[in-house]
Amino acid sequence: MAPETDRRLLELGACWNSGDLCFVVEEWEDHYDEATARAKDYCRVCPKKVQYECMRHGLLFEKEPYGVWGGLSSRERRAIRRARREK
Repeated sequence: MAPETDRRLLELGACWNSGDLCFVVEEWEDHYDEATARAKDYCRVCPKKVQYECMRHGLLFEKEPYGVWGGLSSRERRAIRRARREK
């Protein structure tokens, strides 16, 4: 069983109430790269503790298949999960 996400930390994220839709873009959309870069800009200003919890959430909960979590795109998270399974 995966550990719970500390939602209080996620709520401290720069993105939490931004209203910016760059976090929900899907890979097949034309503006995926641009939106992903914009989302990562939000991640860069977050405290490391918040960024880590967000990244952890995105990696542990595969039901979050889209968007940027803790500075990692959906493609990056998938590659990390794949590498972990292959070990």
